[in-house]
Amino acid sequence: MVVLPKAPLDNGSLTFPNRMHRWLVLLSFIAASAFAAGPITADVKPVAGRARTRAPQSLDITLTVQGASLLEGVLEVEWSTDVVAGYRYRSQELALSAGPRSLRVMLPAILNGAGDESSVQLRFVTKERLLDLGRFQIGLSSRASNTVTICIGKPVTGSGAQPELWQALRFEPIMTETAASTSRWVASFITTPVYRFTEDLGTDPLAYCGYDMLWLDGASLAELKVKQLAAIESWLRAGGSLCVRPGSGLKLEHVEFLNRIDSGHSFAPGENGSLVWTDPSEPRLVSSGLGRLVVLPPGKSDTLETAGWNQVLAFLWKKQTALPDKKRFYSNIESSLMESLMSKSVHLIPRGVLFCLAGGFLLAIGPLDYFILGKLRRRRLTWILFPMVAVAFTGLTIWLAGRALGGNSQRASLIITDIAPDGKVVRESRFEMIFAAAVQEIASEERNALFAPMRGSGMYREQDRSAHGPLIEGQFPAHYTFRRTLQQWSPEMTRYTSIGPADDSSGLPWDQIAAALELPLKEKAAALAQWDAPGGHWELNSFAGSQPDSFDQEAGGKWIVSPFVLRQLCIPYPQGIMAQIFQASPSGSGSYEDCALIDANDSALKVITATRREGDNIHLFRRVYHR
Repeated sequence: MVVLPKAPLDNGSLTFPNRMHRWLVLLSFIAASAFAAGPITADVKPVAGRARTRAPQSLDITLTVQGASLLEGVLEVEWSTDVVAGYRYRSQELALSAGPRSLRVMLPAILNGAGDESSVQLRFVTKERLLDLGRFQIGLSSRASNTVTICIGKPVTGSGAQPELWQALRFEPIMTETAASTSRWVASFITTPVYRFTEDLGTDPLAYCGYDMLWLDGASLAELKVKQLAAIESWLRAGGSLCVRPGSGLKLEHVEFLNRIDSGHSFAPGENGSLVWTDPSEPRLVSSGLGRLVVLPPGKSDTLETAGWNQVLAFLWKKQTALPDKKRFYSNIESSLMESLMSKSVHLIPRGVLFCLAGGFLLAIGPLDYFILGKLRRRRLTWILFPMVAVAFTGLTIWLAGRALGGNSQRASLIITDIAPDGKVVRESRFEMIFAAAVQEIASEERNALFAPMRGSGMYREQDRSAHGPLIEGQFPAHYTFRRTLQQWSPEMTRYTSIGPADDSSGLPWDQIAAALELPLKEKAAALAQWDAPGGHWELNSFAGSQPDSFDQEAGGKWIVSPFVLRQLCIPYPQGIMAQIFQASPSGSGSYEDCALIDANDSALKVITATRREGDNIHLFRRVYHR
């Protein structure tokens, strides 16, 4: 309670100064009460209660303005885990009126693992002040397992639904027990459902990178719009997995959507908007691009309980046909790529020079100091000479390091373009390396691309939890600016991932190359010698099974990218979930696990790679064949 001071009376009325004083006290009380209550509050809910491990995370944020005021400013979201520093996201300019305002924010992937708890700190920044909205825990990661997710489309209207049937699609039933018990190679996994109303399913294929699989049952397929279908198709062809059990009410665009994925054009519209195909009593299994589609017989739950159901699951999850060989040799892919991208003008100080520097320093602070100052009878000057010599040799070492590492920052990329059997580009991954000659802040403008720093980059080496991470400004991932601070002589690797159909810019005769690489060595060389390579020198590799088949048009030359590194990019490293499957759905994370394309134990799958240098960049084209 506030007691207002009693003003003196002047002929039965308040004097003007006293009236003003009383009004000022009253207004101060109102302002203080409003400030104490908070002009704005926030609530945060993750779209997925337990999100996919090492994948983008989507949040539903509700901002509620108290009173009738209008707030203008930007929302800042800082995402981190209890292990690594994360990102800062700054939205576009917002104008918030009284009442609640809902926002959906997508954040890039962090290389989190089992047991990493993540949280977000929210702030609303106006021109006058910064309003702290609090910290919210959003991670529900189990400390015993990694998480794979199945997105379940929930129909807004209609029946659809026995949502519990997603349990038949879980990953755990097909895990190989002998591999799962070997903790060195395989982590434990838990499958989690993510329920989304069909009207909330995205129209951008990158929005589906938070899921391993998509399940559409009954009316949920019939409610999808054309743009949503196009986004799902692009995501699937880039490596996603889709399971559909159609009901009634399908339109022509839904049938055409399935027929575009299935090049055999197996589907046709039936009565009441149903779907018919050649043998509707059996699941239809389709490989399309890099992804998988399974269409289940409509309305039959017993299909999910048959003896052959595990084969359907193995197809959807892209299960390896056999356990990986633990003795298989793997090089350090990060170091090898860094070496391939690093400019030739950057090199280490020669070892001989380092030995000379060390020897000269010891000579200067030892014998020279003792005999020269002794002869001059000035040994007490050692306390002056020693620091001067130490500073001089330190400066000389820094100068030599600067000359060896170069005075200019280096920037180069490995661009991986994946091409489907029909000749269309389905996705592109760009691994960008920046080697800064000095501490500097850089900004890059990106469109329609996810990004994530690779393991070992500066944000993951950062130990100071109070330090600010990289800043994202704009609308992620549609159009945004990515700002970060680079440390001197500390190479940074960042991955950018884009999904969507595009034309093949390589100009390569892939079928001709595929046929030539099947020939014996001499005939292969003769066949490829007749090929007029577009754009200069190419290095060709093919992988089928565990052995690479390499051919360099300029024999004896040093490989642009080692065939062993290419093999690691195409065949999964047998660790974590990749010890069970040979290909993961696109995640856009800072790892290589969703880059793998083929099963090393299945000789029916083959990938052909063509590599060339384009200025400072390396461009790698990959195309998968079913032999």
